[in-house]
Amino acid sequence: AYLNDFAGTFRTEDGGLLPEAGVLPELAPFVEGGDLSAEQIASAEAVVGGLEGEMREHGELYLKAMRKALAKGPGYVATEMARLEGMASSSAVSHAKRTMFLLRRNILATFGSAVA
Repeated sequence: AYLNDFAGTFRTEDGGLLPEAGVLPELAPFVEGGDLSAEQIASAEAVVGGLEGEMREHGELYLKAMRKALAKGPGYVATEMARLEGMASSSAVSHAKRTMFLLRRNILATFGSAVA
């Protein structure tokens, strides 16, 4: 906990990611408990446009997930979370890829039940 506070990271003791890694409160209203629409995605794009650095990168992951959830419909979030979890647990995956899979999983976990 000390190291995370000091370094601004979200790592577990074994090097994994905490559930809040990659989660942006600024984008929560767009994905929590409601149906996604093109208008919501456009509004979220405006918010992401105002972010910088790592937060912007995470915002882009939100936008990508929102677009896919809208296009693929109900069931996408749960299916994709399971797929990402499986890939992240593989020993054949590099540390950087594992981190990316876990970030994407954490972001999808914030999506409301309407898109799950």
